[in-house]
Amino acid sequence: MLRKTRAMPTTEIKSSEVTRQIGHLFDRASRGETFAVTRYGRPLAVIAPPEDVLIARIAAVEALLDSYEESDRVSVESVRRALAAV
Repeated sequence: MLRKTRAMPTTEIKSSEVTRQIGHLFDRASRGETFAVTRYGRPLAVIAPPEDVLIARIAAVEALLDSYEESDRVSVESVRRALAAV
């Protein structure tokens, strides 16, 4: 069952449906759609265009860098943690 979520322009799909529709979902994602895969109503994964993932990762790094004062040092590990959280 596909349904639009209110918070983001993302279509929600049950994990049981993904196995039957994966090719179709990949085609739609390649045209810019994003899907939130759920299991028992809980978020499990996201199928998204590569550009959306890249934009989210860049935004996470920018937010991290904005949180530092000019005198602070930015560690490689803090950047890795920010990227892993996306």
